[in-house]
Amino acid sequence: MAYLKGWMTSEDGKTVYVVCEHHKVGVPSQPQHMETKVPWDEEFAKDFTDEEWAEKEKTRKERQTERKERGRELDLEWERVLRSKM
Repeated sequence: MAYLKGWMTSEDGKTVYVVCEHHKVGVPSQPQHMETKVPWDEEFAKDFTDEEWAEKEKTRKERQTERKERGRELDLEWERVLRSKM
């Protein structure tokens, strides 16, 4: 379980523009929920084969990794900017 909270503030820290909270809980799906089907399940299944799903998942994970790496780069750049202003 994770609780994340972030603030966007002015450079002097006196004004808070926005606060964002996110609760993340990893809970496995219950079997009775997985048995439930909705009408669009069949339509969705027609659109993609298992191989296509696997490829989409791989691509999604690659994009997540790229975003994490870019986020780290931006964090380091932002830290450098902040230090240069001190």
